[in-house]
Amino acid sequence: MLGGYIIATDLGSQSIKTAVFDTEGRLLSTCRQSTKLHTLGPGAIVYDGDEFYKQTVEDIKLVLKNSRVFPDKVLVLSFMGMGGGIIGVDEKWQPTLNTTSRIPSFV
Repeated sequence: MLGGYIIATDLGSQSIKTAVFDTEGRLLSTCRQSTKLHTLGPGAIVYDGDEFYKQTVEDIKLVLKNSRVFPDKVLVLSFMGMGGGIIGVDEKWQPTLNTTSRIPSFV
C-alpha cells in the first residue's frame, strides 16, 4: 500500500474531532475541541463559519504535530459534518451566512 497519511475531521454539532491515520488504518493521533455555540433563541443555535475553519485548522496542525507527520506526506483530507448544516461562502470563500441548527429539547 502507499506510504502516507489520511486526516479525517468531523465537524459536529457538539465538537470538532480530527484524527490522522496511516494508509494501513492505524490511528496515530486524535484531538477533540468543543464547538463554539451561539444561542439564537430557545432550542436554536448558530455556528460561525470562520470559527469552524479556525478550529479545524488548529486541530489539523495539532494532530500533525502530535503524530510527527509532515504535511507533505498527507495523501487525503476528509471532512464530514452534521446533517442539515450548511455555511454559505462567496466566490472569495468569505462566509455569506452562518449555519443554524435546531436542538432537541432533551439536549
